Amino acid sequence: MPPTVNGRGLWWYKALTPNYIMKNTQELFELVAKAVEQNQRECNPHWFINYSGHVNNMNIKFYRCGWSDNARYEGNDEYLTEDGIQSLYWFIKTRL
Repeated sequence: MPPTVNGRGLWWYKALTPNYIMKNTQELFELVAKAVEQNQRECNPHWFINYSGHVNNMNIKFYRCGWSDNARYEGNDEYLTEDGIQSLYWFIKTRL
């Protein structure tokens, strides 16, 4: 299945971004740092980000209205392939 952001394919973002440039791992982790900083500044929203280096996988859960045991979240789970990096990057970018 192709990566999606907000339920739409990455082609959607490429089409809306005239100078679309593929993001890389460094840019992804810089954006992860911004999301983590947001956790420290605000009580809402809240990010849970897990990276498994041994399999090169990242799992993100975004709680728009704060975290609780029964809170709803949006999630994205990808291997850090070229498409996976794009999917994770735009997942975070569109929610910051």
